[in-house]
Amino acid sequence: MAPVPAHAKWYDSFVIHKIGLIRNLWGQMVLVKSLLFPRLTKVSILARSLHQSNPLREGDLGDLKWSWERNAGREVVGHGKDGDEGSYADRYDFWYPGIRFRKEDDVIKAVRVKEKGDWKNLSIEDKKLLYRYSFRQTLAEFDAHRPYWKLTGFYTFVGIIFTLAYSIYTDLIATVGSSPTFDPEWVDATTEKELYEDIGYFNSGAPYYDFENNKWKV
Repeated sequence: MAPVPAHAKWYDSFVIHKIGLIRNLWGQMVLVKSLLFPRLTKVSILARSLHQSNPLREGDLGDLKWSWERNAGREVVGHGKDGDEGSYADRYDFWYPGIRFRKEDDVIKAVRVKEKGDWKNLSIEDKKLLYRYSFRQTLAEFDAHRPYWKLTGFYTFVGIIFTLAYSIYTDLIATVGSSPTFDPEWVDATTEKELYEDIGYFNSGAPYYDFENNKWKV
């Protein structure tokens, strides 16, 4: 019978090495906040530059997400696509939302009064303002190319880099040699031990093993 190899010392050194690696990795991850936050700000600026071709201005994306609370106060001007008077959306197939894009405020009130009169008295800026309060964007703006794929590509590239770095770390640093459980002697000794433990069980592999000659029965 092949003796079970003694790997107790190997396991002790292996566990100690793993604990040391975890402590070193944790120490590297715990950065000082004063150093971490400025770097996060730079990353957010980079992601923003990839997300849009133009710099993000205050109020540009403030009305993209709609809800009944946000729509409160906007004038209902139509039936909407499916009778949804409380929602706004720019669509190719239906260009007439049920509500105006913006709420009425002091800026548009004076123009609304002029709108009821002769439109010849309206300036170009007044007409543009009326349009912007009713619609979010023009057809040309709606159809313009938006490089959102850059942000997706950026996140994909970062994910691939982290995956490769983790694979290299586990292959070269975290894994020190192969586990002894893959050694042929270890496998044979473990199998023999399990066969001895299963003696007397008819549904085990023990009845098919020759313990005197240390081989499987033909």
